[in-house]
Amino acid sequence: VTSFLPHRKAAQPLPATITSEPTTFNALSELGKTPVIPDSEGQMYERALELLSTALSAERFAVCITEAEGHGFRPIAWRCSGDQSSGTITISRRIADELIENNTAALIRDTRLDPRLSERESVISQGTISAMAAPLFCEDAVWGFLYADTSNPSHHYSEDYLRFLATFANILAAKIENHKLLVDRRRKEKLES
Repeated sequence: VTSFLPHRKAAQPLPATITSEPTTFNALSELGKTPVIPDSEGQMYERALELLSTALSAERFAVCITEAEGHGFRPIAWRCSGDQSSGTITISRRIADELIENNTAALIRDTRLDPRLSERESVISQGTISAMAAPLFCEDAVWGFLYADTSNPSHHYSEDYLRFLATFANILAAKIENHKLLVDRRRKEKLES
């Protein structure tokens, strides 16, 4: 029902069932080509979620970052589809803590069958049926995670799609790292001038 995969296992090479789909291959390719610009961190997250929404069937997507010293998280960009007009997203703290503390990817095939999740307010309020999340991992640290869920009872995520999400998260984490390095370099240049 709910499984947590170590980051290394989740980020193994993608199976042909995923790479042969034009939408998933295109999303990975386009994210890789997205430029890193110092003043556009928010645009980078929005672009990532836009691309992810073309490759995965989901009602909600989010990029979340860890708070100071890895305690807690907050969504910094999200995308909701359909009648999800509230403009906010709630994510299970239990899932987020597992991702951040243990550098694992999470696959929840059906929340209704998992007693640890079926009664959670965050799951009930958003009608989440299936969800998955992958850490944004770079330089031996988890900076946050990428999240997707669906309330469609006929749609359940698989380990193959979790591996796709983990690969996508790895590319996004590298973009985040490059953005941080570029911002640091610009700040040093200003101080030296």
